[in-house]
Amino acid sequence: MHTPYYLIEQYKDDSVKDSHKPKVVEAGKIYVRLNDRKAGIGEITPYWCLEYLWGKHFGLNQPILKRLNVLLEDSNKWIFDWGNKDYAYHIEHPEFRMQRIEDFQQGWWPAAAFYTQPIMYIAKLNIMYHNTIIYETEIWAFDEFRKFLPKAVNRYVGGNCNIWYSYYQLDTIEGKLLSIFTHGSLEIYSREPNYNQLLIFNNEKERKNFDSFLIEHFMTILTKRLQMNTNIRLLRTQMPMAKAYYIQLYMSQRLLKSMEIGRIQI
Repeated sequence: MHTPYYLIEQYKDDSVKDSHKPKVVEAGKIYVRLNDRKAGIGEITPYWCLEYLWGKHFGLNQPILKRLNVLLEDSNKWIFDWGNKDYAYHIEHPEFRMQRIEDFQQGWWPAAAFYTQPIMYIAKLNIMYHNTIIYETEIWAFDEFRKFLPKAVNRYVGGNCNIWYSYYQLDTIEGKLLSIFTHGSLEIYSREPNYNQLLIFNNEKERKNFDSFLIEHFMTILTKRLQMNTNIRLLRTQMPMAKAYYIQLYMSQRLLKSMEIGRIQI
């Protein structure tokens, strides 16, 4: 928040020629407008105005969930160590904290198959304001507790159970938790390359555009994938024959080479 407004250096209006009544706006004072007049120039800004403006500056006037969303954007100001502790908190506003509920239980999500150790664990995670629960979600542990991520969303596109994906949307609470858990990197992989098993969208518009593209091109993508699988199966079926052929070809080339060398030597 930019409010309240004040000057860091004194300002003097040089257009006023009367030296006995110089028009000066002093530094450090907070200026407000009350209806059709200004306060702070020649009079003290009312206390209730100061209280309101500073409350707005620190987000104290906002609803709790709105304040939470603002604080979650400070990904580098959250203190956590999920491998050893069951809580996290905002370093400047520790009344906002996260609390893991109970122990991790073994679970399953398709994304787990893409990690080096394909076993995952799930636990409930509450976001608290003092002792009040203001949001409930989950924390996921992948690759034998090497990678901690917030709960992702599984989405079926166009009502087709064959078209689905898991994703994070960065302007949601889980999306902001992803930024916090990954220290702002948004890297979801652990010890293996990132195979994009979890998609990341900036906002709902970007996700809807992806859905439209997926619906429009799904059959083309599926056809190419089926053709690729067919080629792989065909290659596996023909592998013994192909292997024998290449061995024979290799030996024939070696024989010809030996004959050429022999002719040269002769």
